[in-house]
Amino acid sequence: MLSASADGGLTPLNLTLAYPDQLPIATASIDTAILPHLLEFENEPRAVLAEIERVLKPGGHLHILGLNPWSLSGLFKRLPPFQGDMRDKLIAHHRLIDWLNQLSIEAEWQAGFDYSLDHTIRTPATLFGRSMAHLAAAYAIRAIKRTCTLTPVPLKARWISTPSLVPEGLLDTTSGVLNRKSP
Repeated sequence: MLSASADGGLTPLNLTLAYPDQLPIATASIDTAILPHLLEFENEPRAVLAEIERVLKPGGHLHILGLNPWSLSGLFKRLPPFQGDMRDKLIAHHRLIDWLNQLSIEAEWQAGFDYSLDHTIRTPATLFGRSMAHLAAAYAIRAIKRTCTLTPVPLKARWISTPSLVPEGLLDTTSGVLNRKSP
């Protein structure tokens, strides 16, 4: 492959090929990862997500495009005469969001797409709109890697007295029996 250089010429582009679940990228070193229909073609999609979580920086963005198995075309492909290799590999967006949550990656935005490009369903507020989004042909998810860093705080050794439920001087406990003192 060739890339454009600053002087207007073409220079060879260095490419590195790798498996998506074994990326030759340092841990926490990239800001954005884009997975366009990658998970549908992987035998271990959760391993790919774990690898992406490893290489993403805290606060890094993850963009995923996928085909909806619950769309009309996805349901049609489950019928016996049309069953193919893809029927078991399509991942529902709610399952994908569960996998992301287990990796501390928060889904920030979701959208459903139909076959016509003018019809996009973006996180609808009504029940009808949400049900239509679940039946869309494809989906897009934008997620952010959330990490909580723990900073050790040195604790000072001090005795903290617990507050009493009864004001001091109202009970006499010297005899071993609680006796109310008269004021």
